[in-house]
Amino acid sequence: MRRPSDESRHPHSQLRHPSSRSWRLHDGNVHAEYLGQSTSAYFDMRAARSTPVVPTYQWCCDRIIALYERAGLEPDMGSRLFGAFVRAGLPAPTMIGAGRVEGGADSYVYRYIAATMRSLLPMFERLGVATAEEVDVDTLEARMRAKALEHASSLVLPTFVAAWARTPT
Repeated sequence: MRRPSDESRHPHSQLRHPSSRSWRLHDGNVHAEYLGQSTSAYFDMRAARSTPVVPTYQWCCDRIIALYERAGLEPDMGSRLFGAFVRAGLPAPTMIGAGRVEGGADSYVYRYIAATMRSLLPMFERLGVATAEEVDVDTLEARMRAKALEHASSLVLPTFVAAWARTPT
């Protein structure tokens, strides 16, 4: 009896074969189907927060949520994945969520949010969510950091939610 190689037993080995997978970008999020499984991953934007509140961080999160809504996207699609799978006729998915929580002077969150706001600025202006003057992206990272340090705040990024289900073959 021939034993399968270690490589072929690895659950992701089939991803090398184009005929065994399908990747789609839908509403800015990844949806994958492979090996009889359906997988999706989305953010829950409203899960982002700071404690104690950092007004600059909250304002940025609110602008991002407003942008999603004005663009016709669901800001909390991550927590809606279960229903989306079921309504699509797929089996009830297994789900997991994770989010980064940080604080302190060297936190990655300040730079990440400032870069995100910079990249979204053209859409903010086009859809009337915020102006360049309101965002003031060149000072945003420093302003957010100063307020977070002043209040010893923790900052929670949006929760990333993944869902997967084995599809009937």
